[in-house]
Amino acid sequence: MSVNLIDEETAAQVMEQNSAPFRFSGHIQNNKVLSSFNDTSKQLVVRMSNLSLTKTDEDRGRNAVVANEKLCMFFSAPIQIKFPSMREAVVVVKTISLPIVIITHGKQESDAEGTIFWDNAFSEMRRKPFFITTAVPLFILLDRLDLIWKKRSKEEVMAKQRINEEPRGLDKIARKFLTEKLFRHCDVNPFTTVNWNQFQKENVCQSQEKITFSFWKYFYNIMKLTCSEHMNEIWNAGHIYGFVGREESEKLLKNAKCATGTFLFRFSQSVLGAVSISCRTHGDRFGKYMSKQPENNFIVNFWGSKTSIYRHKAHIQVICDVGIIFTYSKYLSLNIYKVPERIQEPTP
Repeated sequence: MSVNLIDEETAAQVMEQNSAPFRFSGHIQNNKVLSSFNDTSKQLVVRMSNLSLTKTDEDRGRNAVVANEKLCMFFSAPIQIKFPSMREAVVVVKTISLPIVIITHGKQESDAEGTIFWDNAFSEMRRKPFFITTAVPLFILLDRLDLIWKKRSKEEVMAKQRINEEPRGLDKIARKFLTEKLFRHCDVNPFTTVNWNQFQKENVCQSQEKITFSFWKYFYNIMKLTCSEHMNEIWNAGHIYGFVGREESEKLLKNAKCATGTFLFRFSQSVLGAVSISCRTHGDRFGKYMSKQPENNFIVNFWGSKTSIYRHKAHIQVICDVGIIFTYSKYLSLNIYKVPERIQEPTP
């Protein structure tokens, strides 16, 4: 059995059983191995390990082009067949893998993931490699995003062996928020189509700030953050509001039941893969902090309020009404103090 890397055009030749010479798109080391027959399962088994891509097609262009280029693994094996008449024949078996994207730098990751997501989500069972539609209805896109979100969350749940925990997907609030990101408003017919450029290439709609990233890049970084070991359990438990803008979060915190010091976690609209903390201070004033990813150190101070949060490594100190942070005590190492008259800057 041998395996090689081929592009879409060559993959089409394989599927059409074209006998023209194949053009490989890269060189794979350790790409040949002998097969073995399993007497129990009656299957021919091939195990390939230590595969290494040492060279790719030199014609591959810029980052954006590389991340959109779909390749695949081409497997071929000559199999010798013996007939009852004692005649023998050699049959060459060929097949291809699902499409893959090869990147050379970490900054290409989200674009490559977007290419694979779109292909997996909207491809037809029988197609010419690797034809894919360029536009899909909004409600189908949101359903597919919900599926991949739950899948990534489930992987983290299983990795941590939290067997009784169900992954939290994208509810109506999240879908409304994402619709606004795509169309600048949420009153959109669910059958309205979203095209590939709008999904992957065009800058996301944002009225207040100049944004230089696409809808997918925004969504992917939020998903990557929320499905990580640092935030996944808290998200699944419902303790992160998440999909809400700054103005809407302030409206929620103005609720009469929200005492001074009440806060919520929401996804940043201007920074990829970040969480903002909105907090109600004295009266109708609000504090906001833009955090980095949870594994990093960060300091949060809402001066003039009854809330001050300090974090260094894994230790968090919160000065706040006890009931407000009660739900977070399961996940955080907390020292809770009585609310003082005046907040002093905490020392590390």
